Amino acid sequence: MGTGAEERSCVVKSDRQNAIVERLDELESLWNEFAENPDARLLRWLTDADGAKMVDLMVDLQSEEAGELPDLFVKFIQPFDDHTQYGFGLRQSLIDQYNDIRESIAEDDIANEWECPAPVRGEPDLITFARACMSFREYYDGMMLHFVAFLYPPQISDAENWQRWLLSLARSGLPANVRIMVIDDVGAPLLTQMCDIEKKLIQTIEPELDMPGAYEELSRG
Repeated sequence: MGTGAEERSCVVKSDRQNAIVERLDELESLWNEFAENPDARLLRWLTDADGAKMVDLMVDLQSEEAGELPDLFVKFIQPFDDHTQYGFGLRQSLIDQYNDIRESIAEDDIANEWECPAPVRGEPDLITFARACMSFREYYDGMMLHFVAFLYPPQISDAENWQRWLLSLARSGLPANVRIMVIDDVGAPLLTQMCDIEKKLIQTIEPELDMPGAYEELSRG
């Protein structure tokens, strides 16, 4: 949700195929394979810093006219500081991002009266967030195949709780049309144990993007 980066969108608006576009196409193809799995709920991209930038770029481009995937990706960049409050922060971010575009989508004759479900007293934060995502997807049924929450915290204070929180979210009963996406550093992964525990709900993709090769191609061009 949001407009993304204008300078990034021009990458795919070019008439000619280039090295970056080819990598984006590969990521989209891998995403579609994951999305077609009816049992999977959480996708872990296992990649390096350059690969993470490409995944982030793919998400940003889906908010532009160049985006071709039938899914809505919403990026959440809240730091993971308190594992008991993180989901509440994500819920508020979804509300804030929606309010930012509420008027503009109305101008395009898109319904804009979604209201986020209120938290239930005593309800865990991750369940509150899951209900918000499911409500949003239901309200815009017919406009997307999947609602995708891309969790991209700039800092993670407790790796063990981060892994535990994501595992609980994957097991929270999300429907097939609501998915979660995260990035894990291939050089220092934090989420391997979680993925080994829950292989049905959680899928790992390690894309072979060869970004040094892409940069070399661009420099030659």
